[in-house]
Amino acid sequence: MQTYFFPPKKLKICQHGSALFLKMDGQKIELSQPKRALPLTNPDEYILLGSAEGEELGFIRKISELDEHSRNTLERALEEAYRVTKIIKVLSVDRDPISGQISWSVEIENSENEDEMSSREVTFAIAGAEDVQTARYPQIFFTDVEENRYEIDNCEAMDLGSRRASERYF
Repeated sequence: MQTYFFPPKKLKICQHGSALFLKMDGQKIELSQPKRALPLTNPDEYILLGSAEGEELGFIRKISELDEHSRNTLERALEEAYRVTKIIKVLSVDRDPISGQISWSVEIENSENEDEMSSREVTFAIAGAEDVQTARYPQIFFTDVEENRYEIDNCEAMDLGSRRASERYF
C-alpha cells in the first residue's frame, strides 16, 4: 500500500457539531480523530487522516499549507485529540472482578477557571493495568476506555492517601 499525501490547495477540513469532515473533489467524508505521525519532533507535520469507519485516507504534510479555516479546525481537533488531563489526587482505585476494568476516582485540575487553582472530582475506567504507562516514572500516564488521557506529574510527590490508593499500579 502506498502512502497518499493530500494536495493542500484542494483539501478543506470543516466541523459540524462534534464531527470533523474532509471535503475534496466534490466528496465529503467524516473523519476520525486526526493523528500525529511525529508528535514530539514535528507536531505540525505528517498528520494522518482516517475515515470515521477506521480506514486510513492519507497524510497532510504540513498544517501550515492549509487554508486558514482548515488549519484552525485541524489544530483544534488535534488539541482535543492530544489533551492530557492532570491528576492532582487519587481518591480511590477499584477493580471490577467480572470485567477486570479498573475504576479511578481522582481530583483533576479544573481548566475551566484559569484565574484560580481549583480542582474537581472525576471517575474514569481503564481496561486493565496495561493502560497505566510507567515508562517515564515517576510521571504516570493513563488512557481510559473512552480514550481520554490523564497524567500524574510525579506519583512520588503525591499525598500519602493517593500513593496508598494507587501504589499497586505503579
